[in-house]
Amino acid sequence: MALDPAHDGGPRSVLSARGLRRDFSGFVAVRDVDLDVHHGKIHALIGPNGAGKTTVLDIISGFNPGAEGKVLYETTSRIGGVAQAGGQALLVAAGKRLVRVDAKGARTISVLDDAPDGVAVADDGVMFVSMPKGIVRMTKDSVNPVAVGIHGPLRMDQASLYVLLRDTNVVLRLTRK
Repeated sequence: MALDPAHDGGPRSVLSARGLRRDFSGFVAVRDVDLDVHHGKIHALIGPNGAGKTTVLDIISGFNPGAEGKVLYETTSRIGGVAQAGGQALLVAAGKRLVRVDAKGARTISVLDDAPDGVAVADDGVMFVSMPKGIVRMTKDSVNPVAVGIHGPLRMDQASLYVLLRDTNVVLRLTRK
């Protein structure tokens, strides 16, 4: 197993979060969270309802504006987004790569021209990726622009794609016609 030179012989950290904090109008939802995700290991974020699990994931994905702390991928690249990719798998936008993470490990599924701001996965497996030039729709066979000039962290529900416009507190809702 490769070692992270920043650590003293332990497994390589593929994701590190330090000092995560988020409060909502005085209510502290997440306070001083440090997290390391190591290559080849299975991790879980557990706790009761209201413990801040979703808030931590929103901070890591960049979808939660106003959060404090630092998130690094493989100690060099900021995470651009995290999305559920079906079952127990996650799709992570890291550096210029889209990485699928599951119980078998992490594998790069696409290398992009620019570092993405966010990623979302539809029920049918179609990926939406927010790039500096706009949002694109990716399938196994094609890449098509969806919204030119709009970018930021993404979230998706059954009917809409939500974009947190980069460096603002504005959320834009995109729906199908």
